[in-house]
Parts: sequence; C-alpha cells; structure tokens
Amino acid sequence: MADVIGCSSATVGNARNRNGKLSAHTLFNLLAVDPLALESLLGHFDRRSVPIVAKCDTDALPSTAGAVHKLAVVTADASPGGKFITDCEALQCEPEIDAAMEALASLKARCIAIRKDRAA
Repeated sequence: MADVIGCSSATVGNARNRNGKLSAHTLFNLLAVDPLALESLLGHFDRRSVPIVAKCDTDALPSTAGAVHKLAVVTADASPGGKFITDCEALQCEPEIDAAMEALASLKARCIAIRKDRAA
C-alpha cells in the first residue's frame, strides 16, 4: 500500500498506530486504495465526498417512501378498489414505482462498484 500512496511502509505503520501524521498529499493518495478513505475526516467537519458521476436524485429513501405511501393509499379500504388495486390505481402508482426502482438501481450499482474497487 505504501507504494500506491507514495510513502514509506513506516509512514503507513505510524498512521495505522496513530503515531504520526500523514501529509496532505499522502492522505489524498489514500483515495487510490479506498474511495471512502476521507469520509471520517470529512464527517468531522459535517461534510462528505460525492463521486463526480453521482446524480442528485440517487437518494433512494424519498422515492421509495413515496412508492410505499402510494401503495398504502391504493390498498386502503376507502380506495376505489378497497384492498385490491384497480387497473387505474396501478397506473397511478407507476411514476412513484419507476422513481423508486431507478433510485434503488443506482444505489445497487454504486454498491457493486464499491465492492469491485475494493477487490482490485
């Protein structure tokens, strides 16, 4: 790892043991080993890193919550189909379902890429 981040193995050992300080250059080179290497440092300042290719709408929670809410509405006793979803209700749910599936697919792709990068 020392070769990848451009420092001596003693520097890596000191960093692991918290006995030394890494230069900014060496610290940023850790991103070559782990794309999330700076997260704890950034978190200390209430910040986080985001990949350049990230889309602003990749947060799966709001879209998934919207789809679940829509499902609850169309399966409520007071809905036109009662507990059964009518064709019209199903089509009304489609935009929320599409948004949730896209957000979850993006998050899944990110997880796969993280594992692939870490395995390399």
